[in-house]
Amino acid sequence: MGSTSSIKKDQRREQIISGSLYKVIITLSLPIMLSNFIQTLYNLADTYFVARFLGELQMNAIGIIWPIVFSIIGLGGGLSLGAVALISKHIGADDKEGAKKASGQILVYLFSLGVILSILGYFISPYILNMMKVTGETYKYALQYLNIIFYSVPFTFLFFAFQAIEQAQGNMTVPMIASGISVFLNIVLDPLFIVGLDLGVSGAAYATIISRILLGAGSVLFYFISSKTRYKPSFRQLKPDLKVIGEISRTGVPASFGRVTSSVGFMILNGLVLSYGNDVLSAYIIGNRIVSLVMMPCMGIGSALSTIVGQNIGAGRAVRAKEAFIKSLKVSMGFAVIGITMLLIMSEGFIGLFTDSESIFAYTKEYAFIVTLAMPLMSLFDIWSGLFIGADRGTYAMIVMTSRLWIYRIPSILILKNVVHMDEHAIWYPMIISNALACLTGYFLYKRGDIFGEAAGIK
Repeated sequence: MGSTSSIKKDQRREQIISGSLYKVIITLSLPIMLSNFIQTLYNLADTYFVARFLGELQMNAIGIIWPIVFSIIGLGGGLSLGAVALISKHIGADDKEGAKKASGQILVYLFSLGVILSILGYFISPYILNMMKVTGETYKYALQYLNIIFYSVPFTFLFFAFQAIEQAQGNMTVPMIASGISVFLNIVLDPLFIVGLDLGVSGAAYATIISRILLGAGSVLFYFISSKTRYKPSFRQLKPDLKVIGEISRTGVPASFGRVTSSVGFMILNGLVLSYGNDVLSAYIIGNRIVSLVMMPCMGIGSALSTIVGQNIGAGRAVRAKEAFIKSLKVSMGFAVIGITMLLIMSEGFIGLFTDSESIFAYTKEYAFIVTLAMPLMSLFDIWSGLFIGADRGTYAMIVMTSRLWIYRIPSILILKNVVHMDEHAIWYPMIISNALACLTGYFLYKRGDIFGEAAGIK
């Protein structure tokens, strides 16, 4: 077959379309879990060092603008999911040239878009902060951080493209290692820039963009020069092809729209949280950081499911794709139970890393407990998203993502806050309500849609 690497990757394809499914789910999920965990450390590192070295005002400034950053990241990440779906189907059908062409197109597509968004974001960020009603010192620090972060967008998108190519093959080990190196560099640079060079909030942003620029550029360089990577496009296949870009966009654009609208929803949500005071906002930011860390396994399983479903549908094995969905759901629920146990036992220790304030500690502890109850629902939400992306049903993924915040959570908060006149629990309880209703929406779409293909003869 050529190189040892090629043989190993052919074996990976055979495992995905014919091996033990529980083994495949765990094998593919673990590197994604670790990669997601490592990516979360970016946020945790900046939050931790800013909170400890600068103060809660600066921490809130960073926390309140993360939905803006996530909306940009969500756009690139969503489009990359379209590439995962397309490339995995080409691999499942053993169409190597199709996989190479799609790989080249996602690299060009995302890098070009990243450049445009980087320039646009730099100029409109003040208007976005004004729209969010961020004022005073919080506005000053948030704008400092945001303007610098936008420089890294093209390179972050390059990494998303590389990660999509590898994920479609069922190989997340290299992206995981690359992310680990990048986060380690970020953690080293944070205190050096924040305190050593006395750059404050800007120092945290510089540490992040340096690590992300090296991550994106280094990943793509490795992809093209290493003998261990596969499905490398020729120079001709890097020329923009609107047909292939359209195929990527068919799944990627709805997924991106779902992610971006969710991020915009979180911007509005941050404003609602801030209306209860800075201590409640701090608790919300810290609680979300902790919960996102514990939810990494479930998110990893959802991402792995996209690859498994995509390759098996591409190989004409729709019945096996459905079996992968059922078994992934069981594994994800098992990890959710472990996550609940961890949060119940260790939440106070986690919270203590970020604040010494008794008020913030109490708010965060209560919020983390309520969110813990929603973890099985959040786990199911990730499975629905992974299934719909892998089955090339990007519109379904968009509906589930968008409905959770815009149809269920924000209206619930507004009712509890303005009609019932509830305290901060008006923010906490809709976490459970919105996740439950979003999961029911996913179930409805699953039952009414032809998810696995008419040829399979299954519902």
